[in-house]
Amino acid sequence: MDSTFENVFQLAQRGFRVAVGAVATFSETLQDPQQRSRLLSQLNAELGQRAQEWEGKGEFTEREARRFVENLMQQQSGPAAPPTSEGMSKGRPVPTPATPLAGGLKSELQMMTDEVVALRAELEKLRAADDRA
Repeated sequence: MDSTFENVFQLAQRGFRVAVGAVATFSETLQDPQQRSRLLSQLNAELGQRAQEWEGKGEFTEREARRFVENLMQQQSGPAAPPTSEGMSKGRPVPTPATPLAGGLKSELQMMTDEVVALRAELEKLRAADDRA
C-alpha cells in the first residue's frame, strides 16, 4: 500500500515538475526572440519528421490492410488471380473482385477505410501546415 501511494506521489510530483518546466521554458521563449525562433524551428523540424514517420507507417498499414482484405475476398470467392499492388503507393485504387461481404466483415472494412481516410486528411493538414511554416 505504501508503495502504491509512493508511486502516485512520484507521478504527481513529476507531472507538477513537467508543468513548471514547460511554463518556465514558455516564458523564457516569449522574452528571447532568438530562443523563440530556435524553438519554433525545432518544433517544425520535429513535426515534419513525425509526419514522415506517420506517413510511412500509414502506407505500410494500408498495404497490410489491403492484403488482408484481398485474402478474405479470395477465400470467399475461391481461387482467383490476386490484384497487383503496383499503384498503391501512388494513391491509385487497386481493382478487387466485387463480391458481397458478411455483415461484420463489411462494417470492419468500413471502419478501417474510414480510419485510413482520416489519417490521410490529417497528414495533408500537417503537410500544409509544414509548407506554410
